[in-house]
Amino acid sequence: MITIYDNGFEFLEKCPYVDRISTISSPFFKGNCKTIRAFTNNSYIFTIEENEKIILVVADGIHNVLLEGDKELASRAVDFIVDNNLLIESILTNYEMAISFSESLKEKTNREYEITLDMDIMTLNKKTNKSDLVEIATKNDIEALYQYMQDFENECFGSLRNSLDYLYARLENEIDNYYVIRENSKIVAMARKSKFGDDAGALNCVYTNPQYRNKGYCKKLASAIARDIVDDNRTAILYVDRNNPISNKAYKDVGFEIFIRQVEIHFN
Repeated sequence: MITIYDNGFEFLEKCPYVDRISTISSPFFKGNCKTIRAFTNNSYIFTIEENEKIILVVADGIHNVLLEGDKELASRAVDFIVDNNLLIESILTNYEMAISFSESLKEKTNREYEITLDMDIMTLNKKTNKSDLVEIATKNDIEALYQYMQDFENECFGSLRNSLDYLYARLENEIDNYYVIRENSKIVAMARKSKFGDDAGALNCVYTNPQYRNKGYCKKLASAIARDIVDDNRTAILYVDRNNPISNKAYKDVGFEIFIRQVEIHFN
């Protein structure tokens, strides 16, 4: 059975499977749904049910198309998208679903695909140590962190993923969520804490000045932020690049464990 939703609010209110969306995926689904006002060829929501299996597909026309559910229905979702001339440029989902969907789309349309982000999502629920070296940033640190945020995005993604105005405004509005380590009064490492749905908090934007790496600063920042999140009765969540084994080991040493492998895939 295929169910089409006219808009995101209808989906959030009426879809019986919304509560089954994982803690990891829920903020993305709920956030994207709020921008979907009508079912169009590039902005759409539908679900497919079959033999007690379910797949949810949410496209807001701006971000990656989100997929959640049973990979066995990936080909059915592809059929619906192709048969109804719906647009799809990229997806974000767990690895198994992503490959099943992408292979089905390739078979049906000859569109090649590329994994553009390959991440492990790690979680932690226990208290960690907090180093005296870690401080909460202040408004006097905005300019230094503004440059580090640009360096972070360029290093991680090869280019800026957000506009400079957005990066600066976020620093101004959320400076209390940035944690830093200093040497001789100079910021040499940073990380950011953010809310992640109702039950979790995320650790992101972890960056150390290249001249000050291999000193354990990444581990100290991760431990401090994770402790504050867990102290608030939330699960600490961290996205890590699978191609960066050094930092990944640091997070495991703190106590983070792999929850799921998530990928972003783009289609030609």
